[in-house]
Amino acid sequence: MDKYVQRWKNKTSCGDSEASSSVPSQRQMTICELKKVQRLAVPRAHPTAEEILRHKAVLDAAGASEEELRTALRQLSCYNVDTQLLLDTHAAISVKRLRQHACTDIAHLAAKLILKWRDITRQHVRCQRKSKKLGEASQQGAAARSVVQLAGSTS
Repeated sequence: MDKYVQRWKNKTSCGDSEASSSVPSQRQMTICELKKVQRLAVPRAHPTAEEILRHKAVLDAAGASEEELRTALRQLSCYNVDTQLLLDTHAAISVKRLRQHACTDIAHLAAKLILKWRDITRQHVRCQRKSKKLGEASQQGAAARSVVQLAGSTS
């Protein structure tokens, strides 16, 4: 927890006491002062396609600095992106290219983001398969009930 505390030595103008000058002052850092904290321009968890495309443009730009790439990747990782938005914007393709970047920090951020999005899409596919199976089972159950009702009404 010491990495979240700022320390500095007390500066005494008179040099009265040696004991007070050797004790450093401490202050808890705020969340905005931390290095890797990203503040989103619009505080929302579910972005629009325009916001994703804006970050994608930064990732695709040839002259983008490493700091711009880091910021774009961190902001993309803050969003809760659904599968349809990923398919519409093709942002995963731009992020996937950055896994081979020379800067290891950018490559690591890109790889983590791809894993996060892969888990989201796999979960979405599982939910679709379950709902499809449930839908087929309920249709089969409804057909069986109608057959039983028809058989019961004819006898």
